[in-house]
Amino acid sequence: YQDLVFERSKEEREAILELLASAPLSESAVVDGREYYFVHALPAKKDYDKLWGILKVRTKSPWRKKTVVVGHSPTILLTQKNEPMRIWHGRGITDIDCGCGHNDMYSQLACLRLEDMREWYI
Repeated sequence: YQDLVFERSKEEREAILELLASAPLSESAVVDGREYYFVHALPAKKDYDKLWGILKVRTKSPWRKKTVVVGHSPTILLTQKNEPMRIWHGRGITDIDCGCGHNDMYSQLACLRLEDMREWYI
């Protein structure tokens, strides 16, 4: 990861930062008639919490008919299970962070197909 960042010129790094700064903090979509709200960490009012908040088991979607899809909080924090992480489904919230950035024995990359909620792991 560091090689990818530091091998870039100053201009390239600045362009990447500008792109990230202009990206939306959340996005909504409808897939096969089901509504989704995508946000990095939490469905929150404060931008900081949208990016860096920690999901708790008791956290629920603020919408009755919209599923929130998040990452940022590895699912092992929610399940407390010492086993390979899996996608976590809560009360209107789905956490897809299975820790692939941590590179430990429980980490894996998760994919979720919204059309039928099928899961894959690598």
